[in-house]
Amino acid sequence: MCDSEIGPYARGVIDLSSDILRVRIAPEIGAGVARFDLNHPREGLVPLMRPASEEAAGFNALASYSLVPWSNRIDQARLRFKGRTYPLRPDWPDGTAIHGDAKHRPWSILDRSPGSVRLALDATAIADRNFPWPYLAEVRYEVRNSVLLTRLSVTNNGTEPFPAGLGFHPFWLRQLLGPRGPISRDAFVRVPLRGHYPCERIMAVGPAVETDVSRRLNRGTTFEGLELDDVFDGFGGTASIQWLDSGVSVRYECSPECGHCVIYSPPVTAATGFFCLEPVTMVNNGINLEDQGWGGTGVQTLRPGETLATTWSICVEVET
Repeated sequence: MCDSEIGPYARGVIDLSSDILRVRIAPEIGAGVARFDLNHPREGLVPLMRPASEEAAGFNALASYSLVPWSNRIDQARLRFKGRTYPLRPDWPDGTAIHGDAKHRPWSILDRSPGSVRLALDATAIADRNFPWPYLAEVRYEVRNSVLLTRLSVTNNGTEPFPAGLGFHPFWLRQLLGPRGPISRDAFVRVPLRGHYPCERIMAVGPAVETDVSRRLNRGTTFEGLELDDVFDGFGGTASIQWLDSGVSVRYECSPECGHCVIYSPPVTAATGFFCLEPVTMVNNGINLEDQGWGGTGVQTLRPGETLATTWSICVEVET
């Protein structure tokens, strides 16, 4: 099969591994994560995130992807900054511009080792760039024993200030499957939060407040009867996921820039046995809200040459 006959996922994938983790990166699709698997001591390779198929060609089919230079939605694909409106290209069925400009683009490999890789996207000369200003994005993945450490950054490559945000969009499996079948019940999550934004069309319309949902997530919960596509404030950078009865759990440690999180838990079907617990720096539609005078949006204004960076550490634990 020639290169033109295969999907972008299959071109130039990068495998990182330790005795405990197997991670596959897809440079041609936003430098996203195609697989995140546990080398279970009894079960063999067990996917923890929804694995991408070999035919995957789009960012939303990946196990996880990076959000840069903004996260989640921009209402009506119209970005307002310092009183000026910049039309963007709508790229989601609801008419918004979603999840940044870099999620679907091919990234270049800067350097790599057996356990790490660093990739970049210089958007300065991209003709169809869906962001008004030139930027440089970098992501570095490193596998250390039971930990995947990701560092994501965006740099202002232009001559004018611009607003920016970053985030991570993983698709965690609700139930773990080994070679012989299920090895867990539902996932149980605990997410320390301060508040829950009231939203319309998945975009904030008022300040975050404590709700039954935010209290439930603070205490810890499964997603049974909890269908969300919501954004939360006061994310302290830590969270945990435990797959009940399996002895498998993961722990988040994020840098302070990730002061918000988005949680997506659709109804369970054969195609949606996952949930998304997304550490992000900014609230949905935050750039426009910042321009309206909101505080605490998490949006950062980068002057020329300035960089916004954040890190996300995932530690996997297995009871033996």
